[in-house]
Amino acid sequence: MVIKVDNVKYWDLIGYTSHHPKWAFAFKYPAKQISSKILDVQLSVGRTGIITPVAILQPVKIDNVVVKRATLHNFDFIKEKDIHINDYVWVQRS
Repeated sequence: MVIKVDNVKYWDLIGYTSHHPKWAFAFKYPAKQISSKILDVQLSVGRTGIITPVAILQPVKIDNVVVKRATLHNFDFIKEKDIHINDYVWVQRS
């Protein structure tokens, strides 16, 4: 939800940051998180040849969408977080 001042004459008076107007701001609801088990890790090769590890998850339903896969970003991420097959992780849709 975005809330903004509805009178244009105040917009310049209120001003802007380097990224967005100060006269408008967004509220986001907290994302739902559900626990799931990592069943496997597969490697995905993108169109530029970059390899990305992908977690194959025990399917979970979040907001009427079944989530079965999640990116693990890169191998350093897996090492930092000490992620292994059969670990339980929190899953959320972004």
